[in-house]
Amino acid sequence: MKANPLQILLPYRLNQNKQREVFEWLTDLSKRDGRPVEEILDTAIKLIPSNIQEAKRGDALREILRDQRYPRYQKRKKEFDAKVKKSGFPAKIQIHPHPWFEEEGFEIRGKVTSEEEKDQLIRALQKMTVRDDT
Repeated sequence: MKANPLQILLPYRLNQNKQREVFEWLTDLSKRDGRPVEEILDTAIKLIPSNIQEAKRGDALREILRDQRYPRYQKRKKEFDAKVKKSGFPAKIQIHPHPWFEEEGFEIRGKVTSEEEKDQLIRALQKMTVRDDT
């Protein structure tokens, strides 16, 4: 008898919206890969690191399934996030790519309240490039 994916997800404490998201990804992965939902879910659960706190296991599961569902996007996002972190933006500044990397460039949100933060922002912007291949 097959396990019910909803029952398998109960210990991960996902709210209704996150459960719906997970089920959509599982369904898409099942159709794309020709594998049963239960098998995909079981494999993803086994990939959760054992040292993750119980409260964070649901987020870890979602991240694993998101990586499987959107591999190219997730790769680009991780590269972008690493580049932003390496550039050294002030803590009050948030840098976001355009949705799904559909356009070149990025969006800057935040607050600069001192000359030092302004100079740090300018240095960080000089380290960032608009295109990934430059």
